[in-house]
Order: sequence, then C-alpha cells, then structure tokens
Amino acid sequence: METYKGDLKNWDTGFTEEGTIQDNQIIRLRVKYNNSILSSNLNEMKDEILNHANQLFDKGAEKRLMKLVAQISAGKSSIARNYKGKGANRKTVTFAANLARSFDEAET
Repeated sequence: METYKGDLKNWDTGFTEEGTIQDNQIIRLRVKYNNSILSSNLNEMKDEILNHANQLFDKGAEKRLMKLVAQISAGKSSIARNYKGKGANRKTVTFAANLARSFDEAET
C-alpha cells in the first residue's frame, strides 16, 4: 500500500516470489495494520483491546517464565550455562536470558 503510486502496470510491491518468505511478509503487514487500527485513538474499544492484550502478554510471559525455571531446575536449559575460563584461576560465569516484562514495565 505504501508503495502504490497509481499505476498497476509498474507497481513494485516489494514482495518476494510467492512462497514462505512472501507469506511471512504478508503476515508482518497484517500485524502492522491491525495494530495501527486497533490501537488508534479513533477506535472506541481501544482501551478494552489494550487491556486484553496486556492480559494475554502477562499470561504468555508467566508461562515462558515457568517453563524456563523448570528447564533450569532440570538442567536442560541452554539459556543458563556455566563457562569456565582457561588458566589456574578458573572462574565460573553464569549466563542467563533476559526475562520478559509487561507493557507497563517497559514504558517506564
């Protein structure tokens, strides 16, 4: 839509050939335009939609966190691992992934 100049014959949409990559491009555009429409100030149900989206995000973040804790407890996680450096004074360094934050926390 953003590249349309009024002439269909020479219109370059920027999409790749039909296939998986083009499907992903179309999905990204749908997400972009749906987000713009649903979060617009002209949308009378904007607050309800954003509240519901926050609830869904929190549920997903909670499930990911519980899964991460279970994986780490079982020692199956590739996210948290120990690294021992070379040399006589070997130190243990633990790497961990960032935890997801809610929309409200990210804004502050």
